[in-house]
Amino acid sequence: MAIYELFEKEHAEDVFEGVKHASEDKIGRHFFSTLVTRFCFLLLLIADSAWLVYNTVFMVLFAAIHLLTGRKLRLIDRMLRRVALNFRRSVVCWLSLLIGLFSPPFGIMVACTYFLMYDKTGMDEVVPAPLQAQFKDIFKSE
Repeated sequence: MAIYELFEKEHAEDVFEGVKHASEDKIGRHFFSTLVTRFCFLLLLIADSAWLVYNTVFMVLFAAIHLLTGRKLRLIDRMLRRVALNFRRSVVCWLSLLIGLFSPPFGIMVACTYFLMYDKTGMDEVVPAPLQAQFKDIFKSE
């Protein structure tokens, strides 16, 4: 007996219908998870936009004060450096979230590349703790 004659014709059609329903269900779940992911990236982008505006206002304010005092006050200089660092962080997060709306893995990669290469302390301050634990497991220094 040949392999293709192993089952009766009606039974084979039932098997193929079950496969079709499973693939349609998988497509529905994939669409829903993609939609939820993009919606979460959009919410984070809106929140980060507010953070970017906040940092921009403070950066302009401290830069003006720094120039008006003739760049003599060290306190204002330290504050300006801190505000500039937060401004850079918010810009990188905003760009990565904007990219993440269209390609979530690439957006996450952009943010992680910046924080791992240029701002390792930013990982502790900006990146959520569960993600930090995963990164520490991946990038253990031995």
